[in-house]
Amino acid sequence: MNYKINLKDLILNLIKFNHRGKNKAIKRRELLLYCRQIDPSLSDRELRRIVEELSEVCTGPKGYFMPENMKEVDETIEYLRKKALALLQRVKRIEEHYKSLFDSSQRRLFI
Repeated sequence: MNYKINLKDLILNLIKFNHRGKNKAIKRRELLLYCRQIDPSLSDRELRRIVEELSEVCTGPKGYFMPENMKEVDETIEYLRKKALALLQRVKRIEEHYKSLFDSSQRRLFI
């Protein structure tokens, strides 16, 4: 698993030195294609997990980047908050849809 640490360092350095500022962000798909040159088996999910561990890397609609200022950090935080809220709203809709099963013996249908 040592290569995963190297891949993490590679991603950090790539973004740190080539993708400063949101206008120079790298799209996840481009980053995945680049990383697959080192690890052809790298999945999109694994790439996202690695980038999530890099707390200094910001994200937005244009992709991953190193922030140039606090405004870009604030924009990343807002972007992620909106995504989180949307996911929580989806959870609530699913809970509401299946509410009758949460308190009934019918829940066993899914076990």
